[in-house]
Amino acid sequence: MSNEMSRRDLVLSGVAVAAGLMPTSVPSEQDVLRRPMPMRTLGRTGARVSIIGFGSAPLGHSFQTQEVFDRVVGEALDLGINYLDTATTYDVAQERLGPIVTKRRRGLFIATKTRGRTKDQALKTVEESLRLLQTDHVDLVHLHNIGDLDVERLLDEDSPLRGLQEARRRGWLRFIGASGHQRVEKMAAAAKTGAIDVIMPALNFVDQHTYAYDARVLPEARKRRLGIVAMKVLGGVPNFNYRVPVPCLAPREHVDNAIRYALGLPGVCAAVIGFTSVEQVRQAVQVAKSFKPLSSEEAGELTAAGKRLSESWAQHMGPV
Repeated sequence: MSNEMSRRDLVLSGVAVAAGLMPTSVPSEQDVLRRPMPMRTLGRTGARVSIIGFGSAPLGHSFQTQEVFDRVVGEALDLGINYLDTATTYDVAQERLGPIVTKRRRGLFIATKTRGRTKDQALKTVEESLRLLQTDHVDLVHLHNIGDLDVERLLDEDSPLRGLQEARRRGWLRFIGASGHQRVEKMAAAAKTGAIDVIMPALNFVDQHTYAYDARVLPEARKRRLGIVAMKVLGGVPNFNYRVPVPCLAPREHVDNAIRYALGLPGVCAAVIGFTSVEQVRQAVQVAKSFKPLSSEEAGELTAAGKRLSESWAQHMGPV
């Protein structure tokens, strides 16, 4: 009798939960963090990367110590992030990442960026990155801020693109990309050259109303099966001043949905976020590991909030 009652109670409890009559258990933070990191394929590159990428600009520009880098980047890697984003212009970022890369290179996808406007300058920055990152190759090198380059001369023999192509021939990199947060049409033009494998545009729920990379560039990228990596997901920091410990532009109450917005855009593989603390890493990883697209109601509310914020953000990343 007792066994029969136990079975009946179990069935009734299951029915009650399904009907919403009893509360279901909510996973704890640790439960969510223990889940596998979702991975996506980076367009036609075929590379599999974590849907959250670690942006090293804030730590690098604020000249954080090796101890801080080890702690914050180490936490990200332990939680399943395998995409590391850096650049030659991020002050101490590459130098600090070097010892970490040396120990954990296997399985990492490392992206860096160029400096300069000529073939030789681009080639030298890749060589510098390899030395500082303590590796014999990186996975991706972006033409840094394509909006500052002359895209009409991108295929000229002395262009930085030619430098990256030469670096690829030497085995120093696998894929070529273009990052950008201003002069939107230049990224679209770069994508049309056929020489770009990955784009990294600024994509967030506020700047969609001003820069509109999602509407003006992503369709071209999807058509060509380019990898798409979102940056400035939380808006970045005011005036690009990473040396002052200030929060991101996105209000705290919108941070989770801002990440979900970027990851929900068709074709987006990963959202690169500039982290400065273990707590920030954990928050983003929780969003990633419990990711679900925004509902219609959530999307509508976020769009309205973004429209209001766009009036004060204006052209904060440079000319459209």
